[in-house]
Parts: sequence; C-alpha cells; structure tokens
Amino acid sequence: MKCVDWLADNYETYWGDIDTSKLGLLVLDFSTVSGITERTPGAESAFKNRFPEAADNIFIGDLLIYGTTGFSVQGGNDMAMSMFANNPEIEKWFVVANVDDWATGATRAAEALQMEDRVLAISIQADAFLNEMEAGYTGNVYVAAAAISSTEFAMRMAECLVTILEGRETAESIWPEWRDAGGQYPRYQISGEVITRDTYKAYLAADAALLQ
Repeated sequence: MKCVDWLADNYETYWGDIDTSKLGLLVLDFSTVSGITERTPGAESAFKNRFPEAADNIFIGDLLIYGTTGFSVQGGNDMAMSMFANNPEIEKWFVVANVDDWATGATRAAEALQMEDRVLAISIQADAFLNEMEAGYTGNVYVAAAAISSTEFAMRMAECLVTILEGRETAESIWPEWRDAGGQYPRYQISGEVITRDTYKAYLAADAALLQ
C-alpha cells in the first residue's frame, strides 16, 4: 500500500498531467511464498482507491512460472517485458516489485523497450535500489524503494533473544500484538521507509546511527 501511495503522490513530478484511465499497475509477485505475496493485496487496494477509473488495469506478474530463476533480475526483466509488450493500451505503468531485484529487471525491460518515460518502479526492500544509486543510475524508472532496516531487524532479534534468556518472556508469549490469529508465535513486522535518489544517503546515515 505504501508503495502505490508514494507513486500516486509523486508521479506528476516525472510525468506531469496524464490520463489516469490508461494507467496500469504491475505487481511483481511470487505466489507460493507467503511473506512475498501478502504484499500484493495492499498494492491492489491502494491502486483501486487512488485510481478507480483504472481499476481494471491491474496486472499480477507471478514469477512462479520461471521456477527458481524467478528470484532474479532476469525474472523481473522477462515478466515486465512481457506485460509491457502485450498490453499496448496501457500508456503509463506503475511497477511494484515485491522483491527488489525484480524492480531492477523491470527497469532494464523499460530501457530495452524505450519506455523509460512511461514506467515508474518502486520496490519493497532496497538493496537493489541502493546498488543502482551507488552505481550512478541517473534514469527515472527505478525511482524509489521501501527500505526495511536490517539494523532494526537485528536489534529486535537480539531484544527477543535476551528477553527469553532472562526468563521474562517465552517464544510463545513475547509480542502478543504481533501474533497472527491462531498462530503460536509472533511475527514481528518492520515498516518500510520510502527512500529516493535524494534521500537514500540520509536514510543510510540514520540507520547507521541506530548502532551508536
């Protein structure tokens, strides 16, 4: 949801005024991995909410069809290229990559098809985005990422371990607010922070400061 909302709030910076009835959403997904595919409904819901006139223009690119190679830049490239080429009625595309490498793949597909002025991509997770920025990427396709702090994640894991070792909680009782209905153990979720070319360095500095 956060990714689509960011694109909806910022697309005019890149495209100006567009016919949003011809805007499409491509979500790059992997349907058999729950931690990945659970991100898709939020993107769909946010797109329908922000662009009801384009509610029929939602495409789910399930990279399961590529097997284990789906978890790669090439998988994202192949799926995005197929979707772009086979749906010429869509004039502009939002791409939400549920795994960051897929956004790099979608970016390369847009470049190969000379559609760089028609595609805006954002990813969940940011390693691939940071790699693009550090490599000097200057395009306006892969424009943002929802960065999930590995530092914060590690801190929460350490907090959980120490709490259990000290006997203050058990693996079953800690963080009850993060336990799914019917679940035995909590599943702590860290909210992503959307970063861009202009903000990623500040994000990295703030993340590093968590360890000080």
